[in-house]
Amino acid sequence: MTLIPVSTVQAKSGERIPVSVEFDYVQVQFLTFANVSHFDGYKTIAPIFIQPVVDIGGINVAYDKTYRVNKNPSIIDLRDVSLPITALDISGARSSIITLYQSA
Repeated sequence: MTLIPVSTVQAKSGERIPVSVEFDYVQVQFLTFANVSHFDGYKTIAPIFIQPVVDIGGINVAYDKTYRVNKNPSIIDLRDVSLPITALDISGARSSIITLYQSA
């Protein structure tokens, strides 16, 4: 299966990302921050939670499933959401790169 990127955006916790393209998958790439510790390395801050917002008869409603992302990077399969997705609600980690993909 081939995935075609259709949109990329940097998201912050608490944001609603409007979606105007059709997509099947969401890739989440955590942005990491310096970790001041004896390892002198990098780590992600916290997991990210993504909840699709769907259109039901012209009204935007949060979908009943929230996706938890705690691996970097991760891909979420949203093909099971049968209603049109109009936005993605993002919470959790401070900042991430969200890329939407369409399957070819």
